[in-house]
Amino acid sequence: SASTTANVGLFYVATSNVVLTLPANPTIGDFIGFQPLYNTPGDRCTISRNGANIMGISQDLVIDYKYVSFQLTYANTNVGWVLN
Repeated sequence: SASTTANVGLFYVATSNVVLTLPANPTIGDFIGFQPLYNTPGDRCTISRNGANIMGISQDLVIDYKYVSFQLTYANTNVGWVLN
């Protein structure tokens, strides 16, 4: 329920509006799991890219659907983090 910087290999569950900041110096193959479990309509979480791309785009990822479970895996410097 609090914004935090993610640690590689962990799974995070968000129960409120939070910002999950991705690690600053990822290596290929690093992964992080995430699932939002909102209780209030309009809640959303932000995955802060922390300098690396997400799916090849230099934008943070905003999650506004509850109960969606996914993993982010670091691919390389061009693509950055990919959803799986």
